[in-house]
Amino acid sequence: MVGKIDPREDKVVKVIRVGQNPWRIYMNHDGRYAITPNNGDETISIIDLQTDKVAATLEAGPDMTGVNFAAGKAFVISSTSGFVYVYNMSSLRPAGRLKIGANIQLETATTDTAEEKLYLADSTENAVVIIDAKSQTFEKVFNVGLFPWGTTSWTARTTTVIETTAAVRRRRRDDRRQRGRAGKARSPEV
Repeated sequence: MVGKIDPREDKVVKVIRVGQNPWRIYMNHDGRYAITPNNGDETISIIDLQTDKVAATLEAGPDMTGVNFAAGKAFVISSTSGFVYVYNMSSLRPAGRLKIGANIQLETATTDTAEEKLYLADSTENAVVIIDAKSQTFEKVFNVGLFPWGTTSWTARTTTVIETTAAVRRRRRDDRRQRGRAGKARSPEV
């Protein structure tokens, strides 16, 4: 179940029945729909936010870890199956699935600000999968750091920068080491 909360009153004002064991709720960018991945029955529930009712329940995959929206579609990550399931948000119907790989662990993704590409962490292959939302094709960038769990995307002019969680940890570790060396270099001699 999903509870709609009135933040002014701090109380549940509506309960919406969805599939078994819903894993979070994800709002699409225009605010019309929300999706809950239901890991208990391997479905997704698409909720119409105007009526607060389930508009569609569709088959999906196991171990879903996230939903991203781009190009009028929802991309649902099935972490252990190696698939990303795609749904058309106009028709509320399946639009295909992308087989990213076999025996891999897919994590979470980020959508770029233009809503054209998704950047999906693949922790088994130490890769970021770049998905073109319109064509539903993808490419992999390998050696992005050990066991990336997530990505962050922001735009500076025309460049999209991607950092994996592993890369951030590595950069912080290197910064600490550098500060430690700088501190030792400035220590007075005894």
